[in-house]
Amino acid sequence: MNYLLKTTLSESYSLIPADDIAAGITKLKTIGNIDLLIVDADFETQESVDLIQFLSNSSLYSKPVILLLTDQKIIKKFDQDILPHYFLKPFDPVKLIAAANKILQQQALTYVA
Repeated sequence: MNYLLKTTLSESYSLIPADDIAAGITKLKTIGNIDLLIVDADFETQESVDLIQFLSNSSLYSKPVILLLTDQKIIKKFDQDILPHYFLKPFDPVKLIAAANKILQQQALTYVA
């Protein structure tokens, strides 16, 4: 999935990939200034649930998150305010880029206002 995301988004955005949830959490803690998180979530594992709980309880809570999911049922486990953006796999890369652009534009407008 990292390859698909790199191929899809690297022309427009600077990406910081992580091979797994633990590596992702470590990078989030050390990097700091991240505008958008795209998470390929496998909710069969406790790690993914832990990641969502970490995001909702951290200073990154105000950062938008796009989840890539295999099963829509998982959305029911979380408040829509925490996870308003998601794509079911397989997803359309063009729609993912459009969603990322829209989210980042809204984020920029929030900073300016």
